[in-house]
Amino acid sequence: EVAPVDAPTDMAIPLALAVNELLTNAIKYGRPPYRVSLTAQDGCLALAVSDGGKGPAADGTPRGLGTHIVETTARQLAASVATMHRPEGYLVQLLIPGSKRPDDYP
Repeated sequence: EVAPVDAPTDMAIPLALAVNELLTNAIKYGRPPYRVSLTAQDGCLALAVSDGGKGPAADGTPRGLGTHIVETTARQLAASVATMHRPEGYLVQLLIPGSKRPDDYP
């Protein structure tokens, strides 16, 4: 599920890296159903990747390289990162400020 967005290269590259890492982790550690959505809302771009799994262990297990890549790309995008354990599975969302849809441009 992808909204029509106009992203400059310096936004598109880290965004693509984040999608790759989050979806790879969902497939590697989670379970179906897998879902990726990119929506424009309230002047922000929201990227959400979810799966039907439980998410990472909360027992102090060291985080992997994928987590560090997502955190680094979020910093490059000035995005906030939220993770949620939900009854239907695990969700990671990046909220990127200042994003516009093509029809928002003058």
